[in-house]
Formats: sequence, C-alpha cells, structure tokens
Amino acid sequence: IISYMKGPKSFTAEDTVEINCHGGVTSTNKVLEMVIKAGARLAEPGEFTKRAFLNGRIDLSQAEAVMDLITAKTELAMKSALMQSTGSLSEKINKLREYLLNVLALIEYAVDFTEDDEEVDPSIPLRVKDSLEKAYEDMNKLLKSADEGKIIRDGLSLAIVGKPNVGKSSLLDVLLKEKRAIVTDIAGTTRDVIEEYINLDGIPVK
Repeated sequence: IISYMKGPKSFTAEDTVEINCHGGVTSTNKVLEMVIKAGARLAEPGEFTKRAFLNGRIDLSQAEAVMDLITAKTELAMKSALMQSTGSLSEKINKLREYLLNVLALIEYAVDFTEDDEEVDPSIPLRVKDSLEKAYEDMNKLLKSADEGKIIRDGLSLAIVGKPNVGKSSLLDVLLKEKRAIVTDIAGTTRDVIEEYINLDGIPVK
C-alpha cells in the first residue's frame, strides 16, 4: 500500500510517501533495498522530527516530547509525553507571553500619555497588577510542573544501605517482586552493586 501525503499537512510539512509492506521481514527488506537503489536513503535517528521542527510543523517542546515518548519507562511518563506532544505546554507558555505583552502595552500607553501631559487612566495600574499576578501564578505552576515532569521522565535514584545481613537484599527482592539478589543468613553475601528499575505509581525508581 502506497500513501502519498502532500505538504504542509504531513508530519514533516514536506511531501511524503509511505510504503506499507505485506509479509515478513524478508519482503520488507527487499522493498527497502529497491527503494535505496532508486536513490532514497535511510533516515537518520530523529530526522523526521527534526524536519518537522525546522519546517515549523511542531515547536521545540513538541519535538522534545517525541523523544520523551520514545524513551518513556512508565505509562505515566508516556501519557505526560503525549500531552506535551499535542502542544499543551506551548499553549501555557503562549498564554504567559500574552500576559507580559499586555503589561508592556499598558506601560507604554501610560508613558506616552504622561509625555503628553494628559491624565493617565487610573485603571491602568490595576490592570498591570492583575496581569503581573496572573503571570506570576502561571510561572509558578509551570516551574512546579517542570519539577514533577522531570521526576516522571527521569525517575528517582535511591540507594538501599545498611549494616551487613539486615535484609537489604530481601527488601530489594520484595520491591522487584522477583529474586534478584542472593539472600542467605551469611553476612556480606551481596558484594557487588545491584541496579534495577521498579515502577512505583508511575514513577521509575532506580
């Protein structure tokens, strides 16, 4: 099946042709081989997303969301990346920008009137204050969500430490729900560092 998508409505905003092959890997590789012989080349990692960004199809936050989606370790991280890929973060930033532009416009308006020795609209300081308060509130929300997003995306790194033979290996096995560490009554059995990932309510923990 050959699908032709004309730009700028394709993902990259360029004219794109997709070939969906029937059959197994062998037939797919054969089609790929023939396409390359005809002058095509293999895409570099992230090239389609790069083209979409350079062509203005997506913004920087959406481009970053694509990588976050690919590397998501948990369902919560995947949902967060999907939401960002739709432009939700960009909308919040644009709203914040509108508040600040409104403040700038009001201040410039007030300055112009002052230079002309005309009375400044008494509502302007209140409107500036209102816009600044809204901008401040939104910025704090963005900063908080950024910290939370980093934890959802990158996870947390924790260490299980303690004296010999107090149950560190047993605790690790319980958290992993499998026998990963050697558990015996002999102290000092686990000498090497053991690293594993677990999912705690959608947060990857190393």
